[in-house]
Amino acid sequence: MNYLLRATFPSSNLITKATNAKGDEVSLSTYSKRFYFTVDSTYISTIELLENQSQILELVITAFDKVVYVCLVPLEDRSSMPAISALELRPFAVGMYPRVDSGMLKLSITTYFLTVARLNFGGDMQLRYPVDKYDRIWAPAKIPSGEKQFSSRTNVSRVHVPLNAEIDIPDEVMSTAWVATQMENNVTFEVNLTGVRAMRAVPSFYFSLLFYDMLETANNTRFVNIYLDDDEQMARAQTPD
Repeated sequence: MNYLLRATFPSSNLITKATNAKGDEVSLSTYSKRFYFTVDSTYISTIELLENQSQILELVITAFDKVVYVCLVPLEDRSSMPAISALELRPFAVGMYPRVDSGMLKLSITTYFLTVARLNFGGDMQLRYPVDKYDRIWAPAKIPSGEKQFSSRTNVSRVHVPLNAEIDIPDEVMSTAWVATQMENNVTFEVNLTGVRAMRAVPSFYFSLLFYDMLETANNTRFVNIYLDDDEQMARAQTPD
């Protein structure tokens, strides 16, 4: 079964009950701010605590047993002090995220996706539970200042997305959009990969782009070309009715 696993880490300024040689309480910044995060003995990422800012690490994992083991591992020289503020585990419906399920065919101990970004185009606020029954966090995507090729639409009529076991997206997410101001214009966005530390030196990245045609056209068909770093990934992708 697949689960959403979300870990929240404190800022490095957190005062701990640990004491120094004099018996004084110290902040985490006294120690190395880096440690390892593992799930079922699988290395996931190296966490580096930030000053004055908490951070979230989110995974989609497949559990092969009744217990999932999460471990914070100090650096090899024991100079760091691992710290975590919250840990959440939420089950997904059967059939969601089938790419993760495929890892079972390889007899992997743990298969996972590390979430880099989950963006809500056209939305003006963060969405999560109860809008998303799985409590996935949908962050509003921001249009760059001065952008004229496309605009944000938040006032479209409410869309009801047909049930799809592999996706199960909230209607509120699909009821907003970025829309090109003219037919020939491009809609572009960036995903910041800075700080993504995966198990492999060159990790694989998966993009899920969700389209829903809310505007009628002459032949009820709309096509888009999808590019990634100027390389064409899909030509004349058809949006659903």
